[in-house]
Parts: sequence; C-alpha cells; structure tokens
Amino acid sequence: MLKGHLETVRQHDPDRFLTARFYANAGMPDSAQNRAFAAAYLAEVSRDIDVVLLNTTETFGDARDLAHEAGPRVHLMSSLMTPATSLDVQTRVIAASEGFVGTYGGLAFVAPFSGRPALTFQSHASMGPACAVVDYQPSGLTTLWTGSQKPHFARDGVAKILDLPA
Repeated sequence: MLKGHLETVRQHDPDRFLTARFYANAGMPDSAQNRAFAAAYLAEVSRDIDVVLLNTTETFGDARDLAHEAGPRVHLMSSLMTPATSLDVQTRVIAASEGFVGTYGGLAFVAPFSGRPALTFQSHASMGPACAVVDYQPSGLTTLWTGSQKPHFARDGVAKILDLPA
C-alpha cells in the first residue's frame, strides 16, 4: 500500500519530494502565528518540490500536528498510519525522499540515519544521554540534576525511590 502512495507522489515529479511534519506542544504552542509559519513555509517549499506530510491522526502526550490540507504538491499520508505502523511508514517515506523539514524532533534523526538532510525549526530531541545525578544528604536536602525535558518526572521518580515528598 505504501508503494502505491509513493508512486502517486512521484507522478508529479518522479525523482524528488521532501517530507515534512510540523507539530505543536508546550514548547511550540498551537497558535495562529505558528500555524501561519508552518503553512507559509510549506507553501514556499511546495512551489519547487512535492511535499509529503507525515502527520498522523494520533496525539502523543502534549504533541499534536499542526493541521494542514493537501494541495497540488502537498500530499497527506495520515490514512496509511496507525499507532502500529506510523514509525515504519514515516521512516520509509523519509528514506525515499530528498530530505526532511519540520519540528518533530524524533523524525529529524531518521533523515540523517537514512542519508537524507534534515532542517528543523524546533526540536525536543535530547542532545545527550538520558541520565540524572542525585545528591542526597542525611539532613534530607536532596538535589537533582537532569537534562530531561520534563524534570518533574525525574523529581517524582527520585522522591519515590528515596521515600521523600516530591
């Protein structure tokens, strides 16, 4: 089924298309300004090359796709994606493309691993390993250092392990 959709995209320009995904979350709110930015960027890019949007119908945590409609050179793949297939579909489409643009941090890493360039405007991808350092003092003073996007989860976990209030 995926092959048929890629063939439809390639009917417009058989050798070239970009993949894109713009999403909103706490770091990039679903605002009129952010929706306008994504729409303007996609309109500009799709003048020169077809664009396949990797939007899904799923919401993950506080992340949700910025809505965008299909157009003459903008193609939607959401009908192919379920929670069980979305990563596979997105990875295959990125690997077959000229590159990736957007804000979705995880997919921004798929492109380089597939030998494709990525241009991201905002990313929640970690730049280092997931870890934390905890300094627990007998006096009860506990200090936590972490590079996590959600340090409150790390705080709550450490408090539970050490049997301390969060």
